[in-house]
Amino acid sequence: MIKNLEDLWNKLQPEFNNINKRIDGLEKNFNEKIEDLENRFDEKLVNLKNEFDEKLGSLESKFNERFNSLESEFNERFNSLESKFNERFNSLESKFNERFNSLESKFNERFDKVEARFEGIENKLDVITNVNLAQILNEQTRTRIELNKKLDNYIAKNELEHKKIEYALTNANIDIKYKYNAN
Repeated sequence: MIKNLEDLWNKLQPEFNNINKRIDGLEKNFNEKIEDLENRFDEKLVNLKNEFDEKLGSLESKFNERFNSLESEFNERFNSLESKFNERFNSLESKFNERFNSLESKFNERFDKVEARFEGIENKLDVITNVNLAQILNEQTRTRIELNKKLDNYIAKNELEHKKIEYALTNANIDIKYKYNAN
């Protein structure tokens, strides 16, 4: 019975190791993808800021050179453009945050499901182990009691046989003594 448990454990151990490796790989891939997304997002923000700064500087110098009289109108339009850009950027940022949060929650749900499955497997193994150990101990106790009874019976039987043989030898000795003494 213990051998069966050891065999079962030896068979399941590589599977657990493989599952642990897969989970580690998933976690590593997830972290790498998150870092990659953060880096790409940072790069895009820097690029957008640089492009915006370049275009703004170019537009500003052209407008200052060409349209000094229209400076107030330009400021109004620029402010309008800036607010639209901020609105769009904020919209883009909120969409990105929603998608990221959705992705994160999906990963958390999947990890929770995997973790729950492992807990279920561990609980089942604990139950199987406890039941099997109890059965093994009961069987060992029953076997030991049976062997002790058999040994006691053999000892009692041998004592009776030895007493019969001693009695027969004693009678034979007595018969021999009487025969030799009578002659």
